[in-house]
This record gives sequence, C-alpha cells and structure tokens, in this order.
Amino acid sequence: MGITRDSRHKRSATGARRAQFRKKRKFELGRQAANTRLGPKRIHEVRVRGGNIKPRALRLDSGNFAWGSENVTAKTRILGVVYNASNNELVRTNTLVKGAVIQIDATPFRVAYEKNYGQPVTKRRVPGGQTAQEEVKRSNHTERKLAERRKDAKIDPIVEQQFGAGRLYAVISSRPGQSGRADGYILEGQELEFYARRLRNAKHKNTGTAFSVSSGTLGGALAGALSDARGIAISYGHFQQSPPTLDGRKDAPPLTAEQNRDVRQEASKLTVSILKQLWENWDQDASVQVYSMNVPLCECLRRPTICWTRVWESRHVQQYVLPSKPHTDDSKRVRPSGISPVATDHAEHGAYLDFRPNLARAMQPTGSDCGEKDTDILALSNGHIGISRLTACFTQVDSNGIPPPQVS
Repeated sequence: MGITRDSRHKRSATGARRAQFRKKRKFELGRQAANTRLGPKRIHEVRVRGGNIKPRALRLDSGNFAWGSENVTAKTRILGVVYNASNNELVRTNTLVKGAVIQIDATPFRVAYEKNYGQPVTKRRVPGGQTAQEEVKRSNHTERKLAERRKDAKIDPIVEQQFGAGRLYAVISSRPGQSGRADGYILEGQELEFYARRLRNAKHKNTGTAFSVSSGTLGGALAGALSDARGIAISYGHFQQSPPTLDGRKDAPPLTAEQNRDVRQEASKLTVSILKQLWENWDQDASVQVYSMNVPLCECLRRPTICWTRVWESRHVQQYVLPSKPHTDDSKRVRPSGISPVATDHAEHGAYLDFRPNLARAMQPTGSDCGEKDTDILALSNGHIGISRLTACFTQVDSNGIPPPQVS
C-alpha cells in the first residue's frame, strides 16, 4: 500500500462510507515524513510533480528567528526542543516540526539590543559574557539618539530572565520537511506565559495520585508487586523554568547544557547509592512492596536532602462538560459508556458530553491542596529527593454498620 493524500477514504459528515469509484492516482501520492532532527545541516533534494525540486531537511542546527517587539531578525543556533503539543516523543528525539517550542542561542539578539539602545539587555550575568561592560566612546549626537531610544526600551521580564541564561524560547513557524528551513519567532507576552506554565507543569507529571495511576514507570513496578516481585520506580524531575536552588531563589534561570550534564551525573551517582541502601535494608521494611523515588534535576543535588514522602492526593476538577448547544456533527460527539449509537433522542437530555479535562488543580497545587510537608510534589518542588513507600492494593472502606441497599 502506497502513501496517499486523498480524502475519498474518509466518511462523510453524516458517517456514511463513501463509494470507492476509482483507484489511487499519481497526483494523490504522499511520501515518508522527513522527521527533521537536530544536528549538522543535511538537506536532500526531492524531485516533485512538474519537475520541481523540494528541499527536504533531514538535519538542521540553525535558523532565522524574529524578535517581534524589537523588529530584529537574526540567524542563531537551535539548542534543543523543549515542548511539542502533539507528542512528547518529538521532544525526546529533538525533532524539528512546525509549531515546536525550542530553545535558541540568545547571543545575536543580545548584541542587536545592546547596539540599538547602548545598554545591556539584562543586569544578570550572562553565561560566557564579560563581567564588566567596556567603555565605548560615542559622540554627543549618538548619545542623544541612544537616550531617546531608551525611553521606549521595554522588555518582557520573562524574556529578560531568559537572556540571563543565554537562551530564548522560540516557536518554529516554517515546515522543515517542505522548505528545508527551521525559521520562527521568539515567544513573548501571553503566548510565552502559556508555554512557561506548560513547561513548569511538566515537572509534576510523576507525582500525585492523578498522574501516578497513569505512570508507566510506577505502574510496571506495582504490576510486578502482584507477582511478589519487589520493585523501585525511579522518576527524574526536569525543570524548564525556575529550578530549585540552594539559596532558595524563586526566579533562577534554567540550567545550561554544561550544568545539566553535571547535574545528571550527580543524580545518577545518588540514585545508585540510594537504590543500594533501599535494597539492602528492605527486610527492615517488609510491608513495603514498591518504592517510588522522585529525583529533582537541579543544583540542590550538590547538598542532597532525602526524605520519606506520601503521594499527594491530587484530583481532576472535571473531565466532561455539557455542550452549550446540540452537536450537528455526529463525529464530534462523545458517547458515554452504555449509550447506544442509535439512541439519538438522548442528545437532547445531555447524553452526549464534551471531553474538556480541567487539569489545573492536578498540575498546579495551590492553597491547602498540598500544604503538608510530606507530600511528594512539595518535596520535588523544593529540590528534595522524595521516596514513597507503597503496596499494590486498593484500600477498602468498612461499612460500620450501614445496611446494604434493599431491592424492592
């Protein structure tokens, strides 16, 4: 079977299967996905319809990115992929696709800003930069011109924080597999705040009951416990924004590539040491079937704090909502379990629901949700190594004399 881009195989709006009145055609053909990765530039030319040539990027390491608020466009290095709304596997493999959130080198934009305004873009120390600003002799006319520009020199605080770390968040707006380029724009304003929240929330995905029940790591260990096989589930907490620090700062910049490498090496050594101690002393804790360990990847591992924790009892606010108006497209309806597809009269009574999960409470603990000091999510947020002692069972609730339901 060849790859095609036709739409005749799809059902109609009412759900009917379309008649197959012809076979595949040459003008409907498709090709394998480019899966452009991060690496030394490598572009293949593909002969397409009409004798045209399409550049297909297989590896890219740089691109042109626009800083909209400053009207600056520069070519810079791509450092890595940090978020993709469609698939986390594309983040792990550093696959460059349209819409991917990446980190780029901030040096060209810092130089352009300082040249335009005559002042540093941030007061924080820039990694690899000079500690003291060199004195530059300028004419009086140039000084007046720069002073006039500085009146309108406003920069997003989050962007300024990223300049301190030497890397900026950007989005790819081109199609590397179709154009052979990875161009885009720097994130600012509400869009940057949205993705910053998403990246901050990523560190909580293996903590709390809402995410522990869907964790493959912890689920595999609990499944082994049902066969009398003890297990230790290890999860590493990544911090894309504001990682915990030894001095307790709340606005610390993300770790650089060199710092990430050192932290991971330290985390590996600590993990092996803790695993050895847990395994050798397991007989003293015979009631435990599974240990769930969360290790934060931050500078706090230089002076690690290890503590016993309990799983934070997180909750989803809602998963389904009633639609504001009846659906006209049957393909967009979500049928609850037990509702027959032919029972269309239930739509008027709310039998069809919209799947709109609200994960705000599960992703961002606030107030008294995790106020106790012994929860796994609080320990991870503070840069501590948390270990939860678990058993593979459901907790039963006693009836306490309550009579069972009666059948009339």
